[in-house]
Amino acid sequence: MKHKYETINSLNTFELHDAVIENITIECNNMIWNLYCVNIKKENSLNTYQTDMKLGKCQLIFKNIENIKGKFWGSNTFDENNNIISQKDDITLKEKEIIDELKKYNEYVNDILYLKETNIGKDKYNVIIDCNGYDIMSLSFDYESSIIKWNDFEDKAWYVDFNNEQQ
Repeated sequence: MKHKYETINSLNTFELHDAVIENITIECNNMIWNLYCVNIKKENSLNTYQTDMKLGKCQLIFKNIENIKGKFWGSNTFDENNNIISQKDDITLKEKEIIDELKKYNEYVNDILYLKETNIGKDKYNVIIDCNGYDIMSLSFDYESSIIKWNDFEDKAWYVDFNNEQQ
């Protein structure tokens, strides 16, 4: 599918907190995420509005991924007196397990809690992502480039008027 807008290596000019992952595929060493509820910051040169904007459905592509690391975060369950009644340890995943878990992400609602892109050298980036499904999963991997594609600016980002409404 051809998209109207496309930007390369500019993930930090998007707000992906609470973005929802529709599905994830891996093709030819590229990881492809179909997302919605992604916000583009006003600093991004493709955003001609004077404010952060919510995008229509978009696609995020990580090109030539490698060094995939992942884990599920542990958790504690507390009673009404704040005593731990059950505990679940962190689980570190092997690369094949991570890919299997990513395929499962297509089966339940997921939102991104945190995403940060870092330039780690010439044509090399790293991303750290925390996703919330029925467990919180942290991913880290290196890649050659990231591409975000979309067609529509839908509305102001949800947080733009949030502070004004709270007062």
